[in-house]
Amino acid sequence: MKEVFFALEASQDERGNNYYIIPPDFQNYKADPYRYHYSEFETISTYHFDNFYQAKIKENQLTADFYVQSNLASKEFNVLLDQLDIRHRSIPLDIVLYRNKKPSKQYFLTFVTDIISILDEGQSDFRISIDQYTKKPITEKGFTIYETISNFIIDETKVNQKHLFYCVDIQSLMCSSYFKDRYIKQNLIGINFKEINSKFKYDPLAGLM
Repeated sequence: MKEVFFALEASQDERGNNYYIIPPDFQNYKADPYRYHYSEFETISTYHFDNFYQAKIKENQLTADFYVQSNLASKEFNVLLDQLDIRHRSIPLDIVLYRNKKPSKQYFLTFVTDIISILDEGQSDFRISIDQYTKKPITEKGFTIYETISNFIIDETKVNQKHLFYCVDIQSLMCSSYFKDRYIKQNLIGINFKEINSKFKYDPLAGLM
């Protein structure tokens, strides 16, 4: 049976609001953690992070277990990563909210460290990004940059049984159905799972559809 994979997006709370937060204002750091970007495909082991961060966040409360856009993960989310042997880098955070309140959960700045391409170019429909000046295909750290992808066919040999990873083809975190099931069973919140199927399209100018 062919494995099903999902792109990770921010889900909504019971009021219909997206689990999105204003980017944290990091205090007393030597290395700005947000200078690391998955999209640059930098090996995370070579990036210097501090061992601890303090951050102010302009929110009344934090409730999600993972904030996709901000890479903020609860202790419970990190436990799941450990249980599934998902390679990641997590740095403790001391967070201060509005009126000096503290969140009810313990949070970490968490980056998944597996960065891979899984597109089967022989079976998928796609358009490669072209440099407007050189007229050559754009690549970054050896990875092809795609302008659009439809009929996304996954080469499972490239996945190599990973349950959560950064997919460079669509520049998004992606997970297996097993990860999704475990996430749901542990009652974690904050993530919407967008299935990679015949209806899925990658078009960064138009968003994921």
